[in-house]
Amino acid sequence: SQPAAVATNGTAATSALGITGGQGGNTTGTTGQVGGAGAAITLTSGQGGTAPSGSTNGNGGLITIQGGAPGNGLGIAGSYGNIALNPSGGNVGIGTTGPARKLEVASDGSNWISGVFGGAGGTDKVVIGNLTGKATIGAHNSNLSAWTDLTINQGGGNVGIGTTGPNATLQVNGSTILGTGAWPTLTYGQTTGRLLISQPTEALLIMNNANDTIAAGNGSDIYLGARATAATNNAAYAHITGAKENATGGDFSSYLQMNTLSAGGGEVTGIRINSAGNVGIGTTGPGSKLQVKGADSTLLMQVSGAGQDYLQVYSG
Repeated sequence: SQPAAVATNGTAATSALGITGGQGGNTTGTTGQVGGAGAAITLTSGQGGTAPSGSTNGNGGLITIQGGAPGNGLGIAGSYGNIALNPSGGNVGIGTTGPARKLEVASDGSNWISGVFGGAGGTDKVVIGNLTGKATIGAHNSNLSAWTDLTINQGGGNVGIGTTGPNATLQVNGSTILGTGAWPTLTYGQTTGRLLISQPTEALLIMNNANDTIAAGNGSDIYLGARATAATNNAAYAHITGAKENATGGDFSSYLQMNTLSAGGGEVTGIRINSAGNVGIGTTGPGSKLQVKGADSTLLMQVSGAGQDYLQVYSG
């Protein structure tokens, strides 16, 4: 019954229902015997009605466990009561009688999805389960009939795969495959920490969308580098650029350039191929199919073999 109203804080109600199973039997053995298990408590709703062939059997009854509603007076709104499962210890199983962790949810075998998370109504859901023998996390539409988009960390933060301390929006510790296929059999080269791009009908596209204006030199870059000093300083030892040659809209003339670093760390023009197909070494403006440029008295080209020079070309 409800306690009487008082002018001070209201009196909490006493328990209306308490069910405690019987205690298991004790053992007096001292050589590894086990005491009896406590009594199980089973709460089962009603069975659905049966129907003959051509009709549908009734569904089993629903069991609802709901924390108490807050008071409905004119005062500040309260909140619904909580439900505590095993607050003193033990595991909770859904779909299993032998949960191995604090919460274990098992599918009944009719569907791979074991858990569904999301808002009520027609909103997309996060689904978790075991699909074709693989632990799977994904997103489904509101009625769980089709896959949909899954976003991670919409508001910021990094995602790590194989690491607990990601230093970028996405950090993968280990070899990575983008696309389909598997690792080819390599007879040389790197065998760990690799990146494979494998898609039969697609290609790798590197596009610098920050260069959204039309200007000469706008394009994209690839840098190749490693540790440069005994400290933690790194350097990009090689620089590959693909960019626009001019600032004319609708003119797709472009160039490919590869640079390296000097001993002092300055970037040195290496090879440049322009829109005419000309190749320049040491120059960014080759005027012929091959143009090699260097300082005066510099050895530009050397053809040799078996310890003997056959041809040497100098500038100046």
